[in-house]
Amino acid sequence: MMIWGNWGKSITWKLRKFCTPRRLLSLLERGSTEHFPCHRSTGDLWLSGVAWRWGPTTAKKVLTRRLVDHRRFAGSLVLLVLLSVMSACSPHPPQDPTLHRLQGHLQQIAEELAPLDFNRQTIRTLAFQAYYKYYDLDFAQTRHVFGTFRSGNYLLAAQVFYPEQPRGTLFLLHGYLDHTGVLTHLIQYGLEQQFVVAVYDLPGHGLSTGTRASIASFSEYAAVFDDFVQLCEAHVPRPYRLISHSTGSAIALEYFVQSPTPHRFQDLVFLAPLVRYTNWHLSKIAYTLGKPLGVETVPRLVRQTSCDQVFLEFLRHDPLQISRVPLEWVGALFAWNARMQEITPLSLAVLVIQGTDDRIVDWEYNIPFLQEKLVGMTVQWIEHARHQLANETPFFRTRVFQSITTYFEQGGQASTRIGGEPGERKTNP
Repeated sequence: MMIWGNWGKSITWKLRKFCTPRRLLSLLERGSTEHFPCHRSTGDLWLSGVAWRWGPTTAKKVLTRRLVDHRRFAGSLVLLVLLSVMSACSPHPPQDPTLHRLQGHLQQIAEELAPLDFNRQTIRTLAFQAYYKYYDLDFAQTRHVFGTFRSGNYLLAAQVFYPEQPRGTLFLLHGYLDHTGVLTHLIQYGLEQQFVVAVYDLPGHGLSTGTRASIASFSEYAAVFDDFVQLCEAHVPRPYRLISHSTGSAIALEYFVQSPTPHRFQDLVFLAPLVRYTNWHLSKIAYTLGKPLGVETVPRLVRQTSCDQVFLEFLRHDPLQISRVPLEWVGALFAWNARMQEITPLSLAVLVIQGTDDRIVDWEYNIPFLQEKLVGMTVQWIEHARHQLANETPFFRTRVFQSITTYFEQGGQASTRIGGEPGERKTNP
């Protein structure tokens, strides 16, 4: 006869795989322990012994109690694991957004946003002015277009910034759980370089519609981006350039795999690109355990994604930040990752900029993987920089933007190729 601890260790997986609690209990009620669809083992003998020694009614009570205890313990364990590993994608939890002074303005903007009109500057109501001021999106000598566009089942909030004398267009793709308001430095950089800057909130992010922070497939992200580029083509000047951050880079990669016209863009820059995040394999185990237990979302945990404490404080109070990570999104990332393993290498010149103190993405895996899949990729390491490269301290941010400028000026063909391990500089003439 097994003690309860040994029972939990030996037959937990069999019960989960072969026998649902409802079926086990119904069999015990009928006194039929010989037909359990499990392999013969000590666990089976224990179940049979319970029914034989105590009878079906008592056995039902015992088994019910043990299954409930087991599910509670497993649920707590899985939740702890999920909290520790899924939060790799989760920089900072916001305060209650309903208490934020900007919340009323955001709701008003969502109601008032009209379809994107490239020929007319957005009317600056008090709500829009509050939004521009809070996220520092009120740029001088810039025509600002703010509206929505439709893609599939989503209504996306998009913004286009026009400098006085544009010399091309810079498209931006933000990272997971972020939104346009987090890209202020990138937008300002693009305008200073005399680029039209075109950006939108991803589905389920910012002011766009969709289940918060979730997606069924990364192909949906790519389809939305394709629709946005096509919408902009008649209204923004060429050449086109793209800067994407983290999950935005995964979306860009998916887009170039799917797109029949991958050469729309002259220059491509991936900032801290996501392929896998840290604790990847452990999170897959947690995901597998969490789904059958009905875990749908996990709360975000605090991660130091930048050395800039002002930016981190901004994230803590940002009303458009998202407080929970849906497991549906995690599953979509796993599926996308599996697909990317099978793609043939793409002939794309891409500048990848990666910080060596990034604890969000697993760059030790990601960089070699991307080097294998992207022919002509250039890597620029930023020593001691963290994940939010465009929102780092001025010292790191200047290095990031200088690297991008040099790359753009050379037409996507950098004169130096920096690779190997962080700190190991390789210069090829």
